[in-house]
Amino acid sequence: GDGDGAPPCLYAGNVSHVRLRPAGHTFRYPVFFACVDATHGVPAALDRRRRGRLWPLVPYVVDFTPGDDHLKNGEGTATPAGGAALGARVRSLVAERTEGSAMCGDGDDVYLLTNLRYFGYCFNPVSFYYVVRRTDRRLRAIVAEVSNTPWLE
Repeated sequence: GDGDGAPPCLYAGNVSHVRLRPAGHTFRYPVFFACVDATHGVPAALDRRRRGRLWPLVPYVVDFTPGDDHLKNGEGTATPAGGAALGARVRSLVAERTEGSAMCGDGDDVYLLTNLRYFGYCFNPVSFYYVVRRTDRRLRAIVAEVSNTPWLE
């Protein structure tokens, strides 16, 4: 991370589910997601590759660095726009999947709302990418990445 983007933040909430058939079932539990800048990366102090003396004993306890856990099947690589960074791949994916009708360019920032990697393991049932125009902060696109299991199913 070069520090040019927005700092990571956490969003807390609840997940709830109600099923009426075939048998009634209800649950509710607290969750939280991290929002990280997929365009510019995370601040150097939170980047697991650059923690150095700040986190010398626990380099992989919590990983704010998006990358290998996202777009695992090569999405967004057919027409790379602005490099192979995650944000560029999301912008390219939007162009691919909308057949060019929703063009996102280098002037758009991409924010990733996701679960973090803990102790080297990540389980992400769903992650959301928000593409925002840098000049006026208008939302350009939302991409949902569904991954119900960590085994690429």
